[in-house]
Amino acid sequence: MLSSPEETRLVDQILPSEGPDTLSADAAVEAFQPADLPPDVLARVWDLADEGQKAYLTRDEVAKAVRLIGWAQRGFPVEQDLIEQQGPLADFHNEEIPVDSGSAFLILPPLSSLNRAKYVSIFEKAGPEKDQLQGLKAWKLMMMSKLPLKTLSRIWDLVDTQRLGYFSLVDFSIAMYLIHGTLEGHFTNLPPSIPPYLYEQAAGRSISEDGQSSSSKPLEPEPDVLSNAFTTDFYFIRASANLDSWTLPPIVKKHADMYFNVLDSQARGYIEGDQAVPFMLQSSLPFEELAQIWDLIDSTLKGHLNRDDFALALFLIYKTLAGISIPRPLPWNTRTSVVSRSDSAASEIHKPVLKRRASQLPSPQERQQLELSQELDVLRSQFESMQQLRMKEKSTLQSQLHELQMSQHELVTENSELRLSLRNANHSIRRSVTMHSDKSNSLAADNANLRTKLRQADDLQTRLRNTHEINKLELTQENTLLQVKMESLITHLEARNTDYDVQRLVIEEMTAELERLRAQVRELRESADLVPSTDGDEELQRQINESIAKDNRDLRTQVGQLAESLEALQRTNAGMVPRESLEEAERATRRLNSRAGELESEGGNLQRRVRELEEENRRLRDRQRRRTTSQAAAPVDDVPPPAYEAVGS
Repeated sequence: MLSSPEETRLVDQILPSEGPDTLSADAAVEAFQPADLPPDVLARVWDLADEGQKAYLTRDEVAKAVRLIGWAQRGFPVEQDLIEQQGPLADFHNEEIPVDSGSAFLILPPLSSLNRAKYVSIFEKAGPEKDQLQGLKAWKLMMMSKLPLKTLSRIWDLVDTQRLGYFSLVDFSIAMYLIHGTLEGHFTNLPPSIPPYLYEQAAGRSISEDGQSSSSKPLEPEPDVLSNAFTTDFYFIRASANLDSWTLPPIVKKHADMYFNVLDSQARGYIEGDQAVPFMLQSSLPFEELAQIWDLIDSTLKGHLNRDDFALALFLIYKTLAGISIPRPLPWNTRTSVVSRSDSAASEIHKPVLKRRASQLPSPQERQQLELSQELDVLRSQFESMQQLRMKEKSTLQSQLHELQMSQHELVTENSELRLSLRNANHSIRRSVTMHSDKSNSLAADNANLRTKLRQADDLQTRLRNTHEINKLELTQENTLLQVKMESLITHLEARNTDYDVQRLVIEEMTAELERLRAQVRELRESADLVPSTDGDEELQRQINESIAKDNRDLRTQVGQLAESLEALQRTNAGMVPRESLEEAERATRRLNSRAGELESEGGNLQRRVRELEEENRRLRDRQRRRTTSQAAAPVDDVPPPAYEAVGS
């Protein structure tokens, strides 16, 4: 950011070169408080100027803050973009505004219709919105004049009194008028305020002599008392009155009273500057001469003219129009004494003349000598008055010089005291700055620690978030695998249930086979009961024994096949059934094995019974032989063999 010399001087006032190079927050509050800005605006200025949030401002940052304050004081919103643009100077109310101190009312030249037309054209080309020119555009146009920022800032403050941040057409015209007037030298200093008639002219309305505004359009000419004041009335007065004399002629007083009565429409006994100035401007005299006449009349800086003041002002204007220069100061002590002295001098002149005319008529030569002597007396009286005035002014100047010397001594003493106070204040400020710097450094260290902890917390949070994402992904994968496994288990369980159904069918078949075997055993028992008696027939006994042995062999074969089927079923379906079903199958197998063992035991018992039957058959044959031998006549009882009884039981 490039600072202007005016902005640099403002920064030097806030940060002197012999003081510290930084501005703390507390010092900034004290330095910026005279700007009369709201706290929220100053806080916004601090935030934009304090780069890095250091809690203090460097010299360059103070320059940025001063520039933003200047913009904010003119109604602009505080934005970052305004830092790089030179704007109006900040006003800390520590410098008096230069105005024309010689006059309470500065006479400004009129705003011509030609210049107003130029200003309207510039305004329209600048791109106004809703008859309002945005403040930044208006300021850029004002900067093109190359006037100092101090002058441009003063012109802006004179025009934008409400701090709106934009210009209407009237405001823009007045601003351009003041800029061009300053550039062309129409006035050396800016007025303390804008006179009302200038607003009327900028709005395209003319000011009538009675102080009322009227349209700038041409009107029908009307006879007006004031319109002839500096034309026909002046020619008549110059022809009928002696304007070389410093005595106010009665005819001038008469015309002045007539004009005053018209201007003082409210009969207040005085007229303001906005009423007198337009009337005086009709004389077409230079503005500097009119301002000098105003200062001579309004020596007490009242800002208005009473009836006598107005008459004297009109008299001086007439003398100036007649080519008579106006000395400064006027060659009389006061206006009242001049008027009274002129009246008394006139009476002193006319009284002897009237007496002489009453006694005798003087000759023309005597009359001329008398007039010359009277004028000589008047000049002598004026000379004495001027000498008295000069002596009085000399005494006054000496008194003022003495007072100035006393004031100078007091100022020197006060300056020494202020220097001492300033030195003490500088020491105190330096101590405060050192203390605040230490505190700021401590706060900066704490801030750095907090930022480190925040970064660590952010890193930990990031790691936790990544871990959470990884765990979430792993859980999702595990869930997918579990779902696949569950589906596989469901499929496997369905297959096992199917195999279990098959095993149940096989077991049912095996059970049916056991039932069939049991039925065969029962049939064997029944057949044993039905075996006929051999009656010693060995061949028949042998056939019976062979049949029983064959049946036993077939039974053993079937029992073996049933055991092999059960073992094969166990081997085939060992891993295909649930544990409970497998255990149940094992229990069933054990039961089947036990039953097979029982069947084998029964088979062994049957073999033993067969052998017993064979032995019984042998005994029976032996008995038969014995019976044959003994030739017994009675038959043998039909009793079933004990072997079949054992099988049946």
